[in-house]
Amino acid sequence: MPAGLQGGQARTYCSGSIDAIDACDPVLARVGMNACACIAEDAIMDSKIHCQMNICGGDFTHVRKCFRDWKSQPLVYRWNQRMFEGKQEVRPLPGRVFNNGEVAHQALARVCGPDDPYALAAEIRDGERDLWLVMAAFEEEG
Repeated sequence: MPAGLQGGQARTYCSGSIDAIDACDPVLARVGMNACACIAEDAIMDSKIHCQMNICGGDFTHVRKCFRDWKSQPLVYRWNQRMFEGKQEVRPLPGRVFNNGEVAHQALARVCGPDDPYALAAEIRDGERDLWLVMAAFEEEG
């Protein structure tokens, strides 16, 4: 286990892009967020949890359409696997609209679980646009 991590804690690795980003909505800079792969390490099961995410604008009906489109796209780092593979639907994160992409990312990371049959979407209103950050967690046995 990496130094500084306890069982069940997570470490976030960030890069400059999100898997299969919607070409119509390259807006990450506008919500002040980096694309991240969330990886949690569990000391007991030797498994890793990673998150896939994407972002789009519009209303939640549009989010559902984007989710269906994203599910047909391969992952950038795993061409033999589709985005959100195994997740049947996307659901809105209830009860909150976020004004910051990082806060929305953190909230989704706390509630997404690898056993969930769905992805979750957080609404972000940053003053310029209304956006949705969609995230799903996956477990990798290793």
